Amino acid sequence: MQSKKYYANVMRTFLMAGLLFFVLSGCSSSPTKKYDKQYRATEEVSFEQWQNFPKLNLQILESDSHNAYIDIHANASGKKAYESRAKLFPVGAIIYKPIFHDEKGEDIIRLTVMVKRERGYDNENGDWWYGVYDKTGTEAWYQGRIHSCIKCHKIAEETDYLFTEKVMDNIEMQAL
Repeated sequence: MQSKKYYANVMRTFLMAGLLFFVLSGCSSSPTKKYDKQYRATEEVSFEQWQNFPKLNLQILESDSHNAYIDIHANASGKKAYESRAKLFPVGAIIYKPIFHDEKGEDIIRLTVMVKRERGYDNENGDWWYGVYDKTGTEAWYQGRIHSCIKCHKIAEETDYLFTEKVMDNIEMQAL
């Protein structure tokens, strides 16, 4: 007879493999009351390889909503969706936004992450999962359905809760 610990390990492995499948196919320098802790995920997920994904912008972008400056990195499906100005991002798209204090982008305050999840994860908010991490992407401060992220991204519902048009216009202007 298998132990409870064995089954817990199998279940944890299964859940992590499922999230890894989706991974592969805002506001101050530390956690604050602006984030809703009740939405904290039960499984810790890290994004320590985020810097290996392509950066979409040539120069740092100002972000009013984060009251800071940002870069935008994305995995392949996220990059393709951004570039095509998709109205609906594919499941598994991941957007990484390192947040900086100043326009030089020398010191990362934190990393914010959005992962497009399967239909039904959060239908009311485009099925996006949010994460706020330390600058390495390994220590999660908040994960899941973060109210402050949802509230801000709600205004971009027409472009699948991402500011695709504004970002791509800025990126194109900087490329000239």
